[in-house]
Amino acid sequence: MIQLTEGAEEQSLAFASVDGQQLLYDQFEVGTGRDLGLQIAGPNGSNPRSLTPASSDANVGATEAAMSPDGKWIVFNSFVKGGDHGELHLMNADGSNERLPWVAPAKSSPQTPDWGP
Repeated sequence: MIQLTEGAEEQSLAFASVDGQQLLYDQFEVGTGRDLGLQIAGPNGSNPRSLTPASSDANVGATEAAMSPDGKWIVFNSFVKGGDHGELHLMNADGSNERLPWVAPAKSSPQTPDWGP
């Protein structure tokens, strides 16, 4: 295992693009679990940048992201304040044009999103 990122934050749920040129991951504050947003970086961890904003609440935020096979789209779960439901979001791979195509029924949340074969 090779460390690709620096700092005191915790990175998890990494997803590599099909072409291997981008690494998509969740970033959390160590100790509090506060969501620091979805991040995207080069395959060696270079040039990281945030795609979604940080949250002030440990139980709220973007997570479980997956990139489309063509590398143009990112789908991810978002857990909302109050925790009574989750949402499935879609955005361009550069973080722009975020949309909310699906809201889970009360007391449920979407499963980890994935692109079909």
